[in-house]
Amino acid sequence: PDRRRNTSNAYIGPERRVGGEAEVMQQPSLLDKARSST
Repeated sequence: PDRRRNTSNAYIGPERRVGGEAEVMQQPSLLDKARSST
């Protein structure tokens, strides 16, 4: 499960950044949780 979680984090990292800051502002909780998990 650790490897799967890592993939999700990496996917959300660059994907969300490329998507735009608007999406990050809409869901700051998800980003914060993913960053805290790392």
